[in-house]
Amino acid sequence: MARGIRTPRTAAPNAARRRRRVMFGVMFGVMFGVMSALIVPRAGVARDGVARDGERIESHADGPADASSLHDPFVRVITLSDHNTRVVLLGTMALGASGGVIGVFMLLRKQTLVGDVVSHAALPGVAIAFLAMEWIEPGTGKSLPGLLVGAALSGIAGVLCVQAIGRWTRVKEDAALAVVLSVFFGVGIALFTIVQRLPSGNAAGLAHFIYGKAAAMKADDVWFIGGAAMLAVATCAALFKEFRLVAFDARFAAVQGWPVAVLDSVLMGLVVLICVIGLRSVGLLLVVAMLTVPAAAAQCWSERLATMGVIAAMFGAFGAGLGVAISAAVPRVATGATIVLCGSAVFLASLAVGTRHGLVWRFARAARREASSMPSAEEGHPGQGGP
Repeated sequence: MARGIRTPRTAAPNAARRRRRVMFGVMFGVMFGVMSALIVPRAGVARDGVARDGERIESHADGPADASSLHDPFVRVITLSDHNTRVVLLGTMALGASGGVIGVFMLLRKQTLVGDVVSHAALPGVAIAFLAMEWIEPGTGKSLPGLLVGAALSGIAGVLCVQAIGRWTRVKEDAALAVVLSVFFGVGIALFTIVQRLPSGNAAGLAHFIYGKAAAMKADDVWFIGGAAMLAVATCAALFKEFRLVAFDARFAAVQGWPVAVLDSVLMGLVVLICVIGLRSVGLLLVVAMLTVPAAAAQCWSERLATMGVIAAMFGAFGAGLGVAISAAVPRVATGATIVLCGSAVFLASLAVGTRHGLVWRFARAARREASSMPSAEEGHPGQGGP
């Protein structure tokens, strides 16, 4: 065969790779265009009024409501006429989409609980960063970049502790995850009690990192979350083949000479990135759901890794958008918890009617197999021959 002619075996992976690049390029373009169009405030819409009740998104104006304006919150949510609703919607949808993509690899790697460890391990980092900034320059402890850097460093320290315990001791991985999670979270709660005793500790708003406060999201936060989400998805697209090999058979990848430890470290870094940017929106107690729930729902619909990633991104964005819309329209409903509940509803629906591993289709296929294995009436029963 001529040297310049590709065989079908080599041409097919190249074609699939080109399709993935085009798909992710289109996804990035659409995400950037939607963010640019919706973040810009419309004429006559105020940019302030971020969170009037501290728990939910206010999408309607203050003041007495008459009979003609009872449906106004729902109309404003559907039409996206409120700037704050658009900002929170885009930020949480970008977080949900990127979390779903990263969660697929974590699910196949059987390390979904690492996200829970990272989120809980980030708590002492937030408190230490606040105390350090207050000690260096009083009044600067509420700086969001500094708090996020502290959370990221603490989350990375938690992952390294889990890896060190699993490598150098005889403790099982699940026990190491439980130990590190409980120890870091206990240290974080202890440090938070110290922070609350400071004069500026009560006004710092650090409790929002625990329970989340998506309604306080601003346009700058959305650009930061969108950039981090694009970075995470682009990294998965660039290392798709390597991540797929490590996720399905890490020992085979190590035998073939692939740097499994480096790839695991990159994947853990992406998990830390998603957990850190999700602290302000859903909180450290619920951010792990942004990683696990969309990926688990996508597994009910397909077994192809690329398809699972796209479906998980769609489910993550849909659950986040639906949760924000419900929180904006219904009074006194927390945004972060509503996002997780909507994602859980998507998972339950996928578990029931998913075309690949859904219970309904599984029972239908089992019934068809049982019906096909039964002898027909014309064949007769075994042992009954003809005359």
